[in-house]
Amino acid sequence: MDRNNLHEQMIQYGHHANKHEFDRLKNPLKSTFIHGPSSIRQSNYGGHPLEQMEKTRLAREEYRDLQILRSVQGIQAPLRQLSERKAASNVGRLPFLRSSNLMSDVLMGHDELIMPENIFDQPNEYCEVNLPPHMVMERKLNIL
Repeated sequence: MDRNNLHEQMIQYGHHANKHEFDRLKNPLKSTFIHGPSSIRQSNYGGHPLEQMEKTRLAREEYRDLQILRSVQGIQAPLRQLSERKAASNVGRLPFLRSSNLMSDVLMGHDELIMPENIFDQPNEYCEVNLPPHMVMERKLNIL
């Protein structure tokens, strides 16, 4: 074997072997409650095969729906729907008010679904930390 190639393989092996240790040193306050217990098997083999499919399910369904819409009504229908979604996502409130993104949810059809994200993924729902509106606006406008 070439000496440089062997050296590169040793470096890659060292990076792979020390990845867990490097992550621990990089963030020593890693919370087990947030990230779960670290597992060598999990880091080597990944998660369950269905986990990745579930993470990309909404994107795949959206792509499928746009393809069906294109085949039935032509190219203008998915383009119009995508432009409406983009316009709805650009509409917002003042920075110190939380937005529910109801318009985007209605356009995408998520208002009719009850998913785990709706129940379990609300860390700021009961947050009582409110900054003064003037300070938030000044920060948004880069005045402060």
